[in-house]
Amino acid sequence: MLKASLYRARNRRTGGFSLVELLIVVAIAGILASIAFPSFTAHLVRGNRGAAQSLMLEVAAREERFLLDRRGYTDAIGAVGLGMNVPQEVASQYNIIIAVDNNATPPIYTIVATPLGGSRQIADGPLTLTSQGTRLPAEKWQ
Repeated sequence: MLKASLYRARNRRTGGFSLVELLIVVAIAGILASIAFPSFTAHLVRGNRGAAQSLMLEVAAREERFLLDRRGYTDAIGAVGLGMNVPQEVASQYNIIIAVDNNATPPIYTIVATPLGGSRQIADGPLTLTSQGTRLPAEKWQ
């Protein structure tokens, strides 16, 4: 009789998880998520910055071709100017502006990528590329 009751008690215990065990698992998952989420968002910011920098370098290359063809730079990215479109992944995070001074000797341009207000890029700050090859901030272009 005693043996049968011990057997039944043991079988009831192995049927699931206790509340304490469940809380421990939830706490561990929360700790892991709190560590992983900032790393994940930093990775997204770096990826978006890389896409913007790539676009800025492509714009700079097209500006140089435009200068050879027309003896001046253009401030238009679209069909009227450089004949290119800003990719959606960059346009959703940055506003790309080209400032041109064709009266300077030699003509100069500055490309500025300013993060949009509602994006996570806002803390990353603006990116700048000039016709002289200056890249600001320098630590973000490495």
